[in-house]
Amino acid sequence: MLHPALKATRPLLRPAAALRPTVPLLRPAKPLLGVDECDRLLTYPGSPFETERVNVNGRDLRVWKNWGQKQLLSTPIAAPEPFEAREAVTFADAYEKAVNLAAVLTEHGIGAGTRVAVGGVNSTGWVVSFLAVCLAGGVPVLLNNGLHVDAQRHCLQLTKPHLTLVDDKLAAQLAGKWETWCWSPIDHLQDRTGITALHIIHSAPYQTARHKLREGVDPVVAAEKAIAPRDGSALLSIPLFHVQGCLSWLILALHNGSKLVFMRHWSVPMAVKLMVEESVGKIGGVPAVATAILQSPLVPKDYQLETVAYGGATPPTDLAKNLVERWPKLIPATGWGMTETSGFHTGFLGQEYLDKPHGAGQVLPVTELKVVDAAGNEVPPGETGTLLCRGQTLMKEYVGNAKATSESFREGGWFDTGDIAFIDEFGDLHLVDRAKEIIVRGGENIASAEVERALLSDPRVAEACAVPVPCEVMSERVGVAVTLAPGAEATPREIAETAWPKLRYCARPDIAVIVDKMPWTPSQKVVRGDVKKLVQEEWERIGRKPLVDSRDARARM
Repeated sequence: MLHPALKATRPLLRPAAALRPTVPLLRPAKPLLGVDECDRLLTYPGSPFETERVNVNGRDLRVWKNWGQKQLLSTPIAAPEPFEAREAVTFADAYEKAVNLAAVLTEHGIGAGTRVAVGGVNSTGWVVSFLAVCLAGGVPVLLNNGLHVDAQRHCLQLTKPHLTLVDDKLAAQLAGKWETWCWSPIDHLQDRTGITALHIIHSAPYQTARHKLREGVDPVVAAEKAIAPRDGSALLSIPLFHVQGCLSWLILALHNGSKLVFMRHWSVPMAVKLMVEESVGKIGGVPAVATAILQSPLVPKDYQLETVAYGGATPPTDLAKNLVERWPKLIPATGWGMTETSGFHTGFLGQEYLDKPHGAGQVLPVTELKVVDAAGNEVPPGETGTLLCRGQTLMKEYVGNAKATSESFREGGWFDTGDIAFIDEFGDLHLVDRAKEIIVRGGENIASAEVERALLSDPRVAEACAVPVPCEVMSERVGVAVTLAPGAEATPREIAETAWPKLRYCARPDIAVIVDKMPWTPSQKVVRGDVKKLVQEEWERIGRKPLVDSRDARARM
């Protein structure tokens, strides 16, 4: 069936007669250079396309000589080197180290399907270890290096890896509990590049809270190829163990031959410094990262960004528009996904995104979505309900937790995302909120995202988080915490009053708190539990007194 958006367009095919040329066809001019001469000019010594002859499996073949000289990583160097010290790693460097390590892993029994834990801060060692496990045919178990040691051990007990490859900090935590290898450093490994094999990554495990899952990655690479930076440099501000950091950034960089720039931790001044020094063309992660760079006065006025891609949280409605106003040639991109969907299930970019700033794009050719009501029946376009997804990118299971797996999947292989959403008449997804993040005030359901969008439309606000606060009469009321943009000044009352006209009465914040820094997870998502505790403590301190009397609020409506 023809998509509704295409019904009004002109036919894609014309009658044969319409294709006949109206002017005589001209013979192509005689080429000035032959193909051999063009090849010679393109492959001259020292050029990116220089070739050489190499014996591969007993065959004398012509290959690209400089294929690996492009830079893959720019990463901080660990102590005792100076804090500013950085390491440049080429594709050839990473490949050689990964093959050496893969050979050693193979000798220690790592093969097809063998689980190997990889953990630590973003670094050369992390990338090399991840690649080596994949080359050996193993399944990487990506550890969240920010977990408490007890939670870390729980994850390892659940996934049962054959061994662990970690940095020195994690090695100290896990010593004596599992066979642990530390990559600080891994240069002591002997040169064992004799193995030659072709491998395809079929799956990789990730964690959600205390669950583990397994999923395919190939569709993600294909889907995100369109937003690769043209200059080949991207600033990675999220950890590699996160589905976005690994699949949407590392795998994409390996696929496209682009460079990743690592940071020790998120810092706007350091991010801007690295963007300038490393000629970064792409940034992203969560919307807060894009907002921080957009609002920073440290970014040079003549600096050019090419792509900003984000997800994982509700972006401000005007973020894409403001980014393009600042950098007219920039391509904004967003989408929706979960760890369970390999991080990418829908998406759009450019003008499509600018036209629908509240949307999250359309599904991929190999993914599906539907919205259902409480009885499990699919609802019409535009109607809100529970979002279900299905497709090639979806996980197989929560490892070691059959109960959680069975509770998450419905008949026909549909996965219950826990999101509240609707799909419009053109097939674009629109997220309303997480089911568990709905605030219920006097029987009215209030999406935290609804409140946050109103707050984020205020140029003084950098980040916003809406949470419930207890109320004897209404059960819950709306509380919010915000951080201010650089140089901005405002009181909590001013922030709330600016948002009130943009919200229905029940969704208007009854308490606002301004904080210096929003609590983030390592993957840069707001820790709502911490925000909720902070706002509720302030709510109790002021005696649960709303910012404005309800009768006054109604009088102004």
